[in-house]
Amino acid sequence: MRKDLWTWLTGTPPPKDALEKARVLVAGPTGVGKTTLIRTVVGAPVGKVGEGPPQTPGIEWLGTTEFPVWFADSKGLEIIKGEAQVDDVQSKLEGWSSEQRPHCAWLCIQADSARILGEADEPDEAKRLRGTEGELGRVLSRAGIPVIVVITQADINGPELEAMRNRCQRVFDFPHHVVPICAEPRTGNGRILIPAHGLDALRRLTLATLPAPLAEKTERGWVT
Repeated sequence: MRKDLWTWLTGTPPPKDALEKARVLVAGPTGVGKTTLIRTVVGAPVGKVGEGPPQTPGIEWLGTTEFPVWFADSKGLEIIKGEAQVDDVQSKLEGWSSEQRPHCAWLCIQADSARILGEADEPDEAKRLRGTEGELGRVLSRAGIPVIVVITQADINGPELEAMRNRCQRVFDFPHHVVPICAEPRTGNGRILIPAHGLDALRRLTLATLPAPLAEKTERGWVT
């Protein structure tokens, strides 16, 4: 059963503990590493990893009483045809209560998708990214919610990484920032191939989107 984008965004209000904390919407297709990223940031096994493709779209709020941020983990964004509903959602966002509204959004895409995004022969996955994810990012940005594009499972450095960052900035016209990360070390043959990286930058840029009093409170409790 397909829900509309507005219901997907607002159908599950945040828990009471989240009302006085920073709130981050984490969006992206299944398998991009959203829950793993949230678990790494929170430092607790919140949510479930590797559940398989969702049958219906929705939001699951993840966090702990100790951590100063609650995350709205998206489920099934790829099911939604968001580009056809932008105007309707845009008008409804004006009435979105401040208690439910996220302070910022992380729009997650895999490095493999970012690598070919915007190319003339890009596959269907990249076209979908420009569609559903792109329209969601524009809707949130126009509503005054800062959007950070997070390139997951990214290499640690090099010209290709910079090219991916620039490509995302060009194809997506809404990001406040583009941050390549690797939430957990990538290993092979018993050794670390790519160390975890990018989380400090993601923390710093997220804190910069928060109102000053909330940012100060969040910074004290968000230890990397």
